[in-house]
Amino acid sequence: TTSRPSLLSTQSDANLRGFFNLGLLALFAVNVRLVLENLVKYGLLIHLPSFRHPTELSRTWPCFTATLVLPIFFVVAHALDKIANAKTALLCLSLNVLVVITVTVSTVFASNATAFSALVLVFYALNMILKLVSHAHVSWSFRCDRGEPKKFSIQHMVYFAAAPTLCFQYSYPRTERIRWRFVARRAVELVFGSVFLLMSIQQWVMPTLSNSIEPFRNNDYPRMAERLLKLALPSVAVWLVGFYTFFQGFLNLQAEILRFGDREFYTDWWNSVDLKEYWRTWNLPVHRWAVRHMYSPLTRSGVNPMLAATAVFIFSAILHEFLISLPLRMVAGHAFAGMLLQI
Repeated sequence: TTSRPSLLSTQSDANLRGFFNLGLLALFAVNVRLVLENLVKYGLLIHLPSFRHPTELSRTWPCFTATLVLPIFFVVAHALDKIANAKTALLCLSLNVLVVITVTVSTVFASNATAFSALVLVFYALNMILKLVSHAHVSWSFRCDRGEPKKFSIQHMVYFAAAPTLCFQYSYPRTERIRWRFVARRAVELVFGSVFLLMSIQQWVMPTLSNSIEPFRNNDYPRMAERLLKLALPSVAVWLVGFYTFFQGFLNLQAEILRFGDREFYTDWWNSVDLKEYWRTWNLPVHRWAVRHMYSPLTRSGVNPMLAATAVFIFSAILHEFLISLPLRMVAGHAFAGMLLQI
């Protein structure tokens, strides 16, 4: 006989894939149990939004109307670009952004808007502000180099307003044609992803959040930890599906209809080894905007790269706080503090 190691020892090269499959089955069973437990305890909580009730409609239409009106300020920015000079460009941008913020905040509070309609308006307003800043920065840089603004059509400004990018350019890579089968697939993903998110939040997330109020109010730390752990799984599921629905479904749908060529909206953030790499890779449109219009100008002006990166992260924390707090009509600073803790 010869000496042979046990299969589970470190000297063995045995195939242990069966244990991996067993772990997957156990994980599946645990998740199914949680779903069944939720249904038995709360019943079916899923309901589609309805705008038939006058009160519900009155809390929804102002935000959606404001979302449709805000693109006018891209036209205003294009008109101001023709008459502004290097000294007045910053003033024009500030006034334009201030009006956008005022319209957004006043609409959310004055209409007592629903969280969803307010989130749509605030998200679009933030997207628009970043685009206006990018346009003004590029136009100002060109004016300083050439002494006059570069001429471009209002159609190009409208294209930039609709394109899935935050960085203004005088030309973009374009595809040859619209692939309608690709559009149909992305549209199906968008619909099913949105329905899954709605169902998961109503059935899974909201009951857990409601049951978490009392432990947090009473500083019951064991129950607080239990609530947070119970919320972890649905939060991850909502995050992953939300990421795929928006970045793979919606942005690719938008890009295909506009024949927008640059589809690198994210890279392999799931392989990140630290938070720094994760924040650089999961949302490339915002990352590229931050590098182009904040980090690079700061470092070129002599600011320490670490301080410049910290300034960018603080700005991102402010945006997250604005995006979360305003639709809920509460400024608690939780999102801002959560972001700062990652520095």
